[in-house]
Amino acid sequence: MKTIILSLLSFFIFTGCSVKYDSVALNSNNTIEVTKTDPKTVQNIELLSQMIQNLSPQITKQEARDVANKSIYYAMYLANSYNLVAPPSFQNFLVNQNQRERGLCHHWVSDIVSYLKTEEYPTLGIYEVVANQGSYFHEHHAISITAKGRPFDEGILLDAWRNSGTMFFSYVTKDTDYKWKERRKVR
Repeated sequence: MKTIILSLLSFFIFTGCSVKYDSVALNSNNTIEVTKTDPKTVQNIELLSQMIQNLSPQITKQEARDVANKSIYYAMYLANSYNLVAPPSFQNFLVNQNQRERGLCHHWVSDIVSYLKTEEYPTLGIYEVVANQGSYFHEHHAISITAKGRPFDEGILLDAWRNSGTMFFSYVTKDTDYKWKERRKVR
């Protein structure tokens, strides 16, 4: 047993990589400052914005763009704030060993939701969602963005933990990795 634990620990130490996003910071007004954009991030913001807009004709382009922009860049900021390492399971190990303060999936959700709640989005709904609730090793948390008044499963899933700070997003019903349930309606 001791050999297995030592082997696993060695595996994580030698395969864990630091995750750093040098182009994002939080200014004194609590807004994200982006010093340099990369084409892949810009493309992801456009795609997420369009997906959110496509949820309902009532969703404004400005709201969809703002949520996409803030959620993607704030996830990058949080990766820096959490002193993140990849893969996510190694970050979990470090948090559980008190080597990092934050970086579990529910930390990502609560921090991103708190940041998004600083703005009013009259045409959007925000949910915290959970998969495998109660399973110590498999419970997972994420966010669902919906048209106002629509159920969480008609929304777009936002999951910053899964790709170590690079926002994963898809339609909730299209996520093949998890079966999601509503945890809490935020807005």
